[in-house]
Amino acid sequence: MSGSGQHQSDLVIDSDVLKEIRDLMEEDFADLVLTFLVDSDALLGEIARGLGQGDAALVHRAAHKLKASAASLGAVGLSDHARELEALGRAGTLSSAETLLAAAQDQFGLVKEALEQTISGPT
Repeated sequence: MSGSGQHQSDLVIDSDVLKEIRDLMEEDFADLVLTFLVDSDALLGEIARGLGQGDAALVHRAAHKLKASAASLGAVGLSDHARELEALGRAGTLSSAETLLAAAQDQFGLVKEALEQTISGPT
């Protein structure tokens, strides 16, 4: 890799992980990315619903799924936020979870933008 200016997507997504997945999935890569985006958005919605209902178990389950899927695509920041939400859900302590959810949603926006550029841009 050259030392020339990094794009924001390089900071949001581990480009090495993404390249490895793209090489492995070939023509199915775009479908994988789109499925990830839809599923992640739904999981963030479930976490929000769990917070609204005070359902720590729902927050824990949804955050666990989000953590794993984000990590598998190299969305390290999103996975980290989900890991923190998962821990709060597991502990049954949701008091600071709203702030973490907002950060995860912001990070998801960056991930979505980066992934959409990846699948629409040149290979």
